[in-house]
Amino acid sequence: MNQENMQAQYMEEDTIDLKELWQTIVQRKTIVFGVVLVVTLASLVYVWSLKLVQPLYEASALIEIGQSIEEKSGAVRYLDNVNNLKDIIERAMSITAVVPKRTNALLLLSSSNMQKELAEKELQSGIDFIMNRHKEMAADYTKVRMSQVIGEVQVVDVAKQPKKKLIVAVSFVSSLIFSLFLVFFLEFIQGGRKEEK
Repeated sequence: MNQENMQAQYMEEDTIDLKELWQTIVQRKTIVFGVVLVVTLASLVYVWSLKLVQPLYEASALIEIGQSIEEKSGAVRYLDNVNNLKDIIERAMSITAVVPKRTNALLLLSSSNMQKELAEKELQSGIDFIMNRHKEMAADYTKVRMSQVIGEVQVVDVAKQPKKKLIVAVSFVSSLIFSLFLVFFLEFIQGGRKEEK
């Protein structure tokens, strides 16, 4: 009989009483509303203080490195080592150069600027630098396939505007969850103090 009473008591302690949890939230509703209000207002102030993001334009072009063909042996050589050329361009100019994977004859140039025209101008100066360098190198050979731009120069706007509604919604939901956790934590501490007395 005693064991059955203990089992019933354990089962009673292990059950979750939703009515009791709701009463706890209602009793401490000022904490819930206060935390949610403060955090949501703070996120609204933050969102409205954000300035519009300046546009950022990125101009890019893919360059194929030219080749020279020796007359006697027919051996094909590139006018430039693409990795060395990448390092030279990045040191000489404010242009980013990337060698695509598994290639040794392609170079991707890109330039970023807040003004579309300046991004294009910087990229064009990099392209001109490569073409002039390869013209000088090609003068030593009789059969040459010159370096060329593959496709067109592309200019894209890469700046992203902040998602203001998402920021406010996430701060509201997270503050609500935090405030509910805080309410139950305070109730737990208060329950522990009552047991001690």
